[in-house]
Amino acid sequence: MLKSVISRLNEASLDKRIKDFVVSSGLRRLSVVEGSLLPHGLKAPTPAKASALFEMAEFQLTQAEMQLKYAEGIVMKHGAPLRSVSAPPMVRSKMIPFEARA
Repeated sequence: MLKSVISRLNEASLDKRIKDFVVSSGLRRLSVVEGSLLPHGLKAPTPAKASALFEMAEFQLTQAEMQLKYAEGIVMKHGAPLRSVSAPPMVRSKMIPFEARA
């Protein structure tokens, strides 16, 4: 299910930076689950350690699902404006030394 949401977000005609940001958070969480938590849970020396790792995996999957569903909703709601977004100009503020502020 999550991979299908990621696929739909990847297929959306969005600005590459937005797409990378939206999809990367879910992919990172999935990567942690698939690459670390599940394999270590399967090889855990005790049932208690396995249970803890599987609970962490479930938490990460829930968080990934929430993030990706939220992102998908934003894309569906604001799709057209997100197709081409330019970065705002950088604003440089004068740094005033703390001692000079008094």
